[in-house]
Amino acid sequence: MFASTTTDRRVPTKPAIATAVAAVVLVVGGAVLRTDAPSTAGQSGSAPLELVSMRHVREGRTLTVTGLVRNPAEGAPLADVAALVFAFDRSGEFVASGRATIDLPVLQPGEEAPFAVTVADLPDVGRYRVSFRTPAGPLRHVDRRAARQLVSAR
Repeated sequence: MFASTTTDRRVPTKPAIATAVAAVVLVVGGAVLRTDAPSTAGQSGSAPLELVSMRHVREGRTLTVTGLVRNPAEGAPLADVAALVFAFDRSGEFVASGRATIDLPVLQPGEEAPFAVTVADLPDVGRYRVSFRTPAGPLRHVDRRAARQLVSAR
């Protein structure tokens, strides 16, 4: 009447099997996503974009920042590079920004390209910051302006 039932604990149950399969899928899927992700110049392994020259002009309430960037010879081709200008007031508060693509659709290694960004309807500006990005994300850059001035002064 009271028959005892025993289960063999060495055989995995359905929830345990499902959990193990899910863990394997997550680990394998994560490894695939990491290796298939495209690299960008903003990542640590790529040569940074070089800011070769830059100047600004203020006319009324409009700030225009122009300059020249170079993709170093050891860099990778960069498509759709945009220059961004962030303007700050004298107390350091952000007031406005502007964005414009550089003049070349693809910046090849060793090439230079001009940029011009206009930010309109600005109150008093204390300083501005320039950065660069592609649709894949921000690009690291280094300021080479001082090096160029030293060469031209010789």
